[in-house]
Parts: sequence; C-alpha cells; structure tokens
Amino acid sequence: MTDPTIPAATLDLAGALAAKAIEEADSSAGTRILGIAGGPGSGKSTLAAALAAAIGQRRPDLAPAVVPMDGFHLAQAELVARGLAGRKGSPETFDPDALAILLDALRGEREAPVPVPDYDRALHEPVEGRLSIPVDCRIVLVEGNWLALDTLAWRRVRDRIDALWFLDVPWEVCRERLIARRVATGREPGPARVWVDTVDAENFWLAHDSSRAADLRLTPGSC
Repeated sequence: MTDPTIPAATLDLAGALAAKAIEEADSSAGTRILGIAGGPGSGKSTLAAALAAAIGQRRPDLAPAVVPMDGFHLAQAELVARGLAGRKGSPETFDPDALAILLDALRGEREAPVPVPDYDRALHEPVEGRLSIPVDCRIVLVEGNWLALDTLAWRRVRDRIDALWFLDVPWEVCRERLIARRVATGREPGPARVWVDTVDAENFWLAHDSSRAADLRLTPGSC
C-alpha cells in the first residue's frame, strides 16, 4: 500500500533505485551498504524509507534496513561540554568513528540482530539501540548529510559504503522544510528561521560541496 505522506516524485525515484540496488546486491556477496547523502532537509530519510520499502516489496529475502546517520549525533550534554551546542548538525557534532565501527559490524557475519541508534526529534537526543538490523539483511541503506565529506574521519565512513548517492534538492525547498520541522518540534518561528538561515544553511552548502565524492547525483525536483 502506498504511503500518502510520501511525495510521488520520491516514490518514483525509490522505485527506480530499488531495481538498481537489487541488481547490485545480486551481483555481490554478503551485505551491500548503500549511502544516501544530501543537505539538511533534502528528504534523505524519506527516500531511504521509501527505497527500503520498495526493495522489500520486490525482494523480501534481501531484508533491507535503514541506518540514520543522525543516530550518531553526540549527546546534548557532550555538545554543551565541547561548546558545540550552537552548531548541532555540523560535522563535528557527530561520531563518525562509531558509525564506521557499526558499518564494519554490518559487513561481517552476524549471529544476532545488530542494535542501531536513532535520533529522537522530540527529545533532541540520540537514543541507543532503538533500531535493529536483522541477521538476514543484505542491503543496508545509511543516510546522512556527511557521508561524502572529504575529511579524515568521514572518509573512514565513505570507505565502508559500496555506492553513495547524493540527493540534490534546491535550498529554497529545503529551507521551508527545515523551518517547518523546527516549529513542529517546539521552536518559535522566529528563532527557527534564524537557526535555519545560519547553521542549516552553512551545513547545506558544505554538504553540496562534498557531493563530488558521490557515485550518482539524484535530482528528483522538489521530492
């Protein structure tokens, strides 16, 4: 059944990518790790969920699962201690080493489901072990802003991703989504706009500058 909350353009893109992901999984051994990168607000989480659903409908034996990079945010107390609370979402406010370790664990043989952290937008905190990757998962979709970033720490993550796709959505579209998201999670409209136009805008263009490391650029319009 089609999810009415997912835009048609995203569903169409997910359908096309599902065929590609299945073909590549069938031609490789073990678990295949696919990355979906993009700027904040570009729809990475929505696309990853739609893609996992599309793959699962066609090939349930591949048991696709999603790993959100946002689960690897540093805890708010740690951000405050490091003086980074005002830059939350920037590359330095994540733990890429922990993400790289997780991807290594998913690549290897698994005898039990692998717990994965998720990010709670209501709590504004990562939550350990909220998600789980099943033993029979053969396609892992990891999504996040910084998967293509060309720094030493993030290259360790990129090296563990078999194929990286960059979701290219205009800033104007992302800006409106980001403001609405912050308001929906308890921020006042004025401060929400200030945050989006400073922190999120800087992160958006930094993510776009890193997109040259992607294997494929996805341009589904205002998906």
